[in-house]
Amino acid sequence: AQGVPAPAQRSAAFDAVLRMQLGQDCRTINDKINDSNRPTWDQYKKDNEDRLNLTGADQKKMMAYRAELDAERARKLARASKTHASLRDGSDDDASADSDDRKKRKRKREKKKLKKEAKKKARKLLK
Repeated sequence: AQGVPAPAQRSAAFDAVLRMQLGQDCRTINDKINDSNRPTWDQYKKDNEDRLNLTGADQKKMMAYRAELDAERARKLARASKTHASLRDGSDDDASADSDDRKKRKRKREKKKLKKEAKKKARKLLK
């Protein structure tokens, strides 16, 4: 074809136009391999480092940091559960015992209040 530049000078867009004119649906493997716009493996690794996950060192650092945080959290929870009954496993029993204690105190207050009112009435009657 006259006026068609040499393969090394053509752009990928120009190649696509030529393929469309010639009725070729897609590029051949040879075309893909010899494409001048194709990045090298080193360039591809550099551009897609996060997706390829080739650096395991960062992941190992993160896992070590997470393990350290988990250990610290476990130490704090163990220390807290020794001092706070609500953090222990049997906290449901403690909660029900607390509510029973509250009910007893409330009944006691009500009795005391009724007794006090009865004394007031008795004083008024004696006067």
